[in-house]
Amino acid sequence: MTEQPQPALLFAEVALHAVAREEITERKTRRLLEPQRMSWERFRGRLGSAALASLLVEDGAVTHPAAFDAPALLGAPEPLAPLSDSLVDTLLAEITEASVAGTGSDYLQDQAQRLGVSHRFARSNLPRGIKAHHRVLELPGSGGLLAHHVCSTLEGVYFQDVFTVACGDWKERLLAGLVALELGVGGELPILEDPSLEQVRQRLPIPDFVLGLSKEKGGRFTEEQLRPWFPSTTTTLVLL
Repeated sequence: MTEQPQPALLFAEVALHAVAREEITERKTRRLLEPQRMSWERFRGRLGSAALASLLVEDGAVTHPAAFDAPALLGAPEPLAPLSDSLVDTLLAEITEASVAGTGSDYLQDQAQRLGVSHRFARSNLPRGIKAHHRVLELPGSGGLLAHHVCSTLEGVYFQDVFTVACGDWKERLLAGLVALELGVGGELPILEDPSLEQVRQRLPIPDFVLGLSKEKGGRFTEEQLRPWFPSTTTTLVLL
């Protein structure tokens, strides 16, 4: 989709791609990508594709609310209600196995691009010394992508045990939920919407590492801003 869509439509686009990803990785039974959607056609009656989208998303939210709970993410009781069958048909036509295949990093970068979250940065600059006993804060701006790289490349480092991901808005929160989903992590997750880091500074222990994007890559903080808050912490802000 070329224009910036309304939040409900953007959420549906990203969430349906996530459902398809779950299906091709065999973490869920095929419904969206089932040939001719035969199961849906058998029982849908007069229900249209908007109802299919809502049902798939609601099903995903049962086990992975951080990635699929539309009311919590969008702050409305029935945020997908305005979506018409024709809008959802357009979304479904774009979703194929190829559109959600590839490595986890490639898939998440595609999702980040849909959400407008920065995703091109120098992953090789991230510290290699993070261990399972460390506590790492990911700053707002990257939506868990830094955590995904670290957890995917360092042995014994687990998202739910090591990271706290602070997010600037619902789109970053959603992306961080997709990161957890891709890493196979469910339940209560260390993801919070905290653009100013006020909650982090008041409620959480001082982290061992702070990772984030530089200002040039869309980050919200400089090392000078962070130093008084985390004086004994290793801080890495990554560039392209």
